[in-house]
Amino acid sequence: MDVLGRHILIDYYDASLDVLDDVEATRTALTDAAEAMGANIEVVEFHRFDPHGVSGTVVISESHITIHTWPEYQFAAVDVFVCSDNLDLEAAREIVEGRLQPGEIESRQLGRGRPPMGERRTPTARDRRPSSDPNDTSESHE
Repeated sequence: MDVLGRHILIDYYDASLDVLDDVEATRTALTDAAEAMGANIEVVEFHRFDPHGVSGTVVISESHITIHTWPEYQFAAVDVFVCSDNLDLEAAREIVEGRLQPGEIESRQLGRGRPPMGERRTPTARDRRPSSDPNDTSESHE
């Protein structure tokens, strides 16, 4: 992989209303997609909005798959972000597209992050940036 991760942004237009406003249908579509591509599912969290729409995330060991739907526009935005060359992204797309049955699809892929030059570096205590916020556990890896 010449980048640390691949991020695919997919816009689905004229998608199935039966799926777009159904939290179980969207959850099943994304978890089935994660399994089909060979990902390791860690966390699944979905929410249905009132009066309509669903947002959900499937956190995988290799990163994540997310969806946000706008049933009133028959539209869904799906992001697939992976940091492994061993996943079958096309299998995941086929599952989602088969469930959403869109009339039109727009897709773009981005490379995310440059791989480290030379040896891979493990963060140390020196890499942690001090914070005045006691709840801040972020680290700096410069």
